[in-house]
Amino acid sequence: MKQKNKATDKTVKNPKQIPSSVSKIKSKYWIPAAILIVTIIVFSNTLNNDFTNWDDNKNVTENTDITSFSGNNIHAFFTNPYMGMYVPLTMISYAIDYKAGGLNPHIFHRTNLVLHLLNIVLVFFLLQLITGRIEITVIVTLLFAIHPMNSQTVAWISTRSTLLYAFFFLAALINYLYYLKKGYRWKFLILSLFLFFLSLLSKSQAMAFPLVLLLFDYFFSRKFNVKLLIEKAPFFALSVVFGIITLSFRGTDAVPDVIGYTFSEKVLFIPFSLVAYIFKSIAPVLLSAYHPYPVKASTGLPFEYYCAPFALLLFVWIIYKIKKYRKEILFGSLFFLCTIFLVLHVISINSGITAERYTYIPCIGLFYLIGRAYTGINDSRVTKINSIKPYIIIGLTVYILALCFVTRSRNEVWKDSVSLYDDVILKYPDAALAYNNRGVAKYKKKQIKDALKDYNKAIELSPKYSEAYNNRGNVYLEFKSYKAALDDYTKAIELWPAYSDAYYNRGNTKYEMRDYKGAIADYNKASEKKKYFAELYNNRGNAKIYSGDFKGAVDDFTCLMAFEPNNYNVYNNRANAKAGMKDLNGAMADFSRAIELNPNFSEAYSNRGFIKKDLNDHKGAIEDYNKAIELNPNLAYAYNNRGFSMMESGDLAGALNDINKSLSLASGNAEAYYNRGLVNQKMNKINEACNDWEKALQSGFSKAEEILKKYCR
Repeated sequence: MKQKNKATDKTVKNPKQIPSSVSKIKSKYWIPAAILIVTIIVFSNTLNNDFTNWDDNKNVTENTDITSFSGNNIHAFFTNPYMGMYVPLTMISYAIDYKAGGLNPHIFHRTNLVLHLLNIVLVFFLLQLITGRIEITVIVTLLFAIHPMNSQTVAWISTRSTLLYAFFFLAALINYLYYLKKGYRWKFLILSLFLFFLSLLSKSQAMAFPLVLLLFDYFFSRKFNVKLLIEKAPFFALSVVFGIITLSFRGTDAVPDVIGYTFSEKVLFIPFSLVAYIFKSIAPVLLSAYHPYPVKASTGLPFEYYCAPFALLLFVWIIYKIKKYRKEILFGSLFFLCTIFLVLHVISINSGITAERYTYIPCIGLFYLIGRAYTGINDSRVTKINSIKPYIIIGLTVYILALCFVTRSRNEVWKDSVSLYDDVILKYPDAALAYNNRGVAKYKKKQIKDALKDYNKAIELSPKYSEAYNNRGNVYLEFKSYKAALDDYTKAIELWPAYSDAYYNRGNTKYEMRDYKGAIADYNKASEKKKYFAELYNNRGNAKIYSGDFKGAVDDFTCLMAFEPNNYNVYNNRANAKAGMKDLNGAMADFSRAIELNPNFSEAYSNRGFIKKDLNDHKGAIEDYNKAIELNPNLAYAYNNRGFSMMESGDLAGALNDINKSLSLASGNAEAYYNRGLVNQKMNKINEACNDWEKALQSGFSKAEEILKKYCR
């Protein structure tokens, strides 16, 4: 151990460069506590926000994987992509929230806030270990805690991955600094590696971690030698492995909004994004959940994109000219660059030109520059500078208070989907995505006509927007405008041939149009594109029943049961398919299981009664019909079926009353007319019977034609 300590002394020329500030930290617990209190006040209004339809639906509200910690679900967390990302720990955190309170958005928002508070504590300790100066630590930590750029990360449930990766990322950095401070004890390096691994399991943006370690080595004047390379090898190896995983999960499809730009134009996105992030870290204006790619004019990109490289060069030139604090300035600047470069459109990964959530960790580097600038002024002994120090403190205080106000205001934007996209549209009136997603939110709120207006606007702005066509098709389907719905779904499929939802929805439209074979064909296409689609199996099974493929229907419902073993509707539907196959005992068992799972399932009682009728158990059938009607007095076909069983049992008056009741509830029920004709025939009312059978035939009940010929013609 002593030999290692000697080696340490040779590597780190000046141990004081790594501040020994643990005791100072302990004496200043009240400072991070005060910052945490301010943060809670600033972000408290996020706790009452709802889910949004921007990824929250796919990550949480419609994600059945998070509903339990079953072996299958845990396996899915570690093997399946979620929104094209490999985020197993993030999914586990969602599952924990679901376990705690189901789909209560307050629970999910509370976890986000708690993670942000923990990250604030880690930033405080990290800065104390780096600088040992409480002024820098407080400025950086406070800016990190309340900056409006971080509102998106805390207020949006789907940015849980950013909060979680940041927690492990910061903890890993702290352990690496302890590794440097404590004589290169391997336990700190191993713990840092483990925490880095957890960070990667939370979000792939953590892959930049090894570069940050090299930056720390530079900052603390470590020699570049073999030992340093050996230290970093496992970190770089993990980054490479997770980089491969990330690329394989994202697939090879280009981001749609990036298609149509030349290579040189895409290159300009990099300096523009950098300048935008730097500028907004200082002056957080034009913040938005979504920043669309620029609209190309005949002359190319907007003017500011061509100015961005020169603004960036100016920033670099300023850094070069400042010699007194060059190392500190380089450290802050490179920390920002190392942690942001993965999202700078080197590989396009997002449908927006910038995203504020990407700066959650990188902004620490920029805030460090602000803190260092303050201490540089504060340490100055120049008379003119000394005279303005009080004004600088006042200005900084006003700036912090203004940031708090803006952040609380930004949190309100995330209240729900409509408020979110209202804000995007206010900033970007030509953002088709915002109109489409706001339309989805309004559709969910049953504001169907308003949703249609938003979908129309989205299509007007982006005529090749496949999702907008699909969503407008849903509105037309709601209005029973089947032809218009069919046209929109077909257009969506033309634009995106792998669009499983559009195939599924077109299948539903064909189902409503009684084109069951066409519906089955579309359901088959949808199932090819999507691994598991519960509603698809159910609807395809029903379409197969109507098309006479009872065996295929049973197979679909059985397949669905493997995923939803307690879904009583599926047992009811499979029973109907088995009845079509004349497997009456199998049908009886499935109807009974449906009732066992849901004792208030009126349709299952009525359907089981029908099977008992076919088995000539009219007494048992009537008992089931009685229960069905007790549960649902408006179940028309239950009255009709009970009337038939009463007729078979000899209670003609009761049968007539029941069938009349059925027709009063559903006047177009052809089978009820046919059955009432049978009752009238048994009561020797031949004219009334013939009239009923005629109505049954006119309503499409072909079986009535034979009896009409026999008794009435």
